[in-house]
Amino acid sequence: MTWRREKCVIFMGYTPNNAISIGALLDHFAGADQYCFLSCDRRIVHYADRVAWLSPNMRNRFTKFLGFLLASLYARVLLLRYRRVSICLPHPDHLLGNFLFFHPQVDERCIFEDGILNYYDAVLTENQLRGMMFRHRFGWLIGLKYTLYEGFLSGIDARQYDRAFVSYPEKMVRRESYGEVFTINRYHRSGEQWRSSGVILMLDQNIELLLDATDADKLRKKMARVVEQISGEVLIKPHYDMRNRQEPPTETWVAAEYRSQPAELIIDEIKPKAVVSFCSSALINIKELYPEVQCVAVGANYLPVQIDGVSKTIADIFSGLGIEVVAVEGKV
Repeated sequence: MTWRREKCVIFMGYTPNNAISIGALLDHFAGADQYCFLSCDRRIVHYADRVAWLSPNMRNRFTKFLGFLLASLYARVLLLRYRRVSICLPHPDHLLGNFLFFHPQVDERCIFEDGILNYYDAVLTENQLRGMMFRHRFGWLIGLKYTLYEGFLSGIDARQYDRAFVSYPEKMVRRESYGEVFTINRYHRSGEQWRSSGVILMLDQNIELLLDATDADKLRKKMARVVEQISGEVLIKPHYDMRNRQEPPTETWVAAEYRSQPAELIIDEIKPKAVVSFCSSALINIKELYPEVQCVAVGANYLPVQIDGVSKTIADIFSGLGIEVVAVEGKV
């Protein structure tokens, strides 16, 4: 048996939703050996037995760093072992994902949906560019080349993709830069008859990272009024990047086992009558799967975006997909 093999695909996932998306892509790469590099909690992954290798779950910063170094070494081994290598990732901003995305030996580059990234002109911000400079220098220190790029976060201004996997191909921006475009269904509802529990599920987000303190406070107060008008028991699910936030005694959070999971995966368990958030892309997926659930985006008009060069807001994306948008007066 020769050590050299014909073809493999390397999946890169940075968030719980990315991990779920990868599970929906495996059949598209049938016939190739499949490897998954995840930098998120892998407890929600149910396809470990279908792939040749799945990166281990790391619990703290030291083991995450050690795991990253081992994963980068393993990626180099794969580049040596396989004659043809495909990379499938949400964007090439991650250090290891960037190394593979721009590597000359990779002969196929594929992108999969990451929130609403593919539905507006997601141009790199100054903060993101500064982060890229850090990864560039850090990569140089550990011998992992990080290629700086400009334009869209997805990298389409630096390198064309061969395939793209998204939920709404007709709404993609710059679709011509993505090669073949495929529709994926990442989430599936149970076949049980829907019986609402009457609960309002609030998907909290760290909007203080997007807005100044005054505007963030304004949106939070509006959110409280909207939830009060809907009326019902309120359960709060923090975004995964808020996992270290302490639970205030006046709030009721979802069960601990649900907090690290994508919201889409717990709807069948909680059966809410309404899901309310600021600008979570989970609202889109939940409305698609559960049309009987009221999905509300509060203050999405506060977040300006460009869509194919036209000035709009996140509210325009949501309203076009059946989400109820509650506007908040004033400009950011």
